[in-house]
Amino acid sequence: MLNCGVGLWDYSPKVIHQAAITLTSYLEDIVADSGPWRMFSQLCQQMYGHPVPMYHEP
Repeated sequence: MLNCGVGLWDYSPKVIHQAAITLTSYLEDIVADSGPWRMFSQLCQQMYGHPVPMYHEP
């Protein structure tokens, strides 16, 4: 496993808190199948002919 020398505790509590909020919001959006992520992927589909990279419709 690659070790870049940076651990979770090398970040401030504020950064860890914001990352937790961001990841939770992203997960809630994916589970609900609506919201900003859905709109973003649909817009990419319309504009470029494919959804965002590394994302596939179920």
